[in-house]
Amino acid sequence: RKLGHVFEFLLLGIIVCSFLNILFRRSFPAVLLSVVACFCVACTDEYIQQFADGRGPLWSDVWLDTCSACVGILLSGGCLAVFWYIRKLQCAIGFRNSRGDLRGEKGR
Repeated sequence: RKLGHVFEFLLLGIIVCSFLNILFRRSFPAVLLSVVACFCVACTDEYIQQFADGRGPLWSDVWLDTCSACVGILLSGGCLAVFWYIRKLQCAIGFRNSRGDLRGEKGR
């Protein structure tokens, strides 16, 4: 059961961070907001658990879920940072123009 939560929140962290990074086009606000959002989801999940028979909310579960999401956020942020760095290098060496189009492509 715990491993399922770890994997679930890891994927949640990746998805939320990727979406917010594309939305904001800035890494730091996307990472910060992703951590806050995943923490809120973990708190909500534990709150809902108190209504299930035989289960109760635990802060240790909130922190496990949040840490799992942080690993996903770091993976996502790292992959996006590498992507943007490669794209920047391509523009610097003339492989892409300033709009990001490949050289030789016609504008639309």
